Amino acid sequence: MLVYIWGFLYTNYVRFWIKWIWRLMTRKCQLQRLLDGSTAGARRTLSIGKRGCRTWGRLSAPAGGLKSGSWKLVLRNAVHVEEDEVEKCVRDVMKEKKIDQKDTGFKTNLRLSLLQISGYKKLYLNVENLRKVPYDSNNKEHEEQLIELWNLLMPHENLKARISKQWCDIGFQGDDPKTDFRGMGLLGLVNLVYFSKHYTHEARQILSHSNHPKLG
Repeated sequence: MLVYIWGFLYTNYVRFWIKWIWRLMTRKCQLQRLLDGSTAGARRTLSIGKRGCRTWGRLSAPAGGLKSGSWKLVLRNAVHVEEDEVEKCVRDVMKEKKIDQKDTGFKTNLRLSLLQISGYKKLYLNVENLRKVPYDSNNKEHEEQLIELWNLLMPHENLKARISKQWCDIGFQGDDPKTDFRGMGLLGLVNLVYFSKHYTHEARQILSHSNHPKLG
């Protein structure tokens, strides 16, 4: 019961006054403190994406300012912005948070963080779309990648046929490797080819280890 009461008081009253006191002491809003309090990179971007999105959604408009809905919308949209809208979004956030437009440090940090968030989302969508592409044995490009994988891992042994028990030698379950790409789709093959091409020594070492009579 006490925990519930404290949670209610903190969420609705105490938290607001703590933030207000921090702003008076530091002369910076929470967003400025988030950007200033962590080094550039994924950690800071994650902080903006998670904590920023969670807290900005609860902000209210200042007296005499925009309506609460519009105020919240500008801040929430900041972590869902497209790459070509980042510059405008940064200006809007600085305007709504009453941050001096001449503060180039804040502007640069926020811009980089929003670009990273946008990039991560695009990467996720691209990877997910590739995963949804089923392996097609009638697709020449798919087949070429599969043969390339064999040549990368087994350079001294020729593949006797497209459907062959030899595929088991590099880890596939049956004589037709296309059945192993059911869950990951084309993404599974692309990852295997990339790893084998750019980390050939490591890939062959892993394969050798897996085929070891005792260690594999």
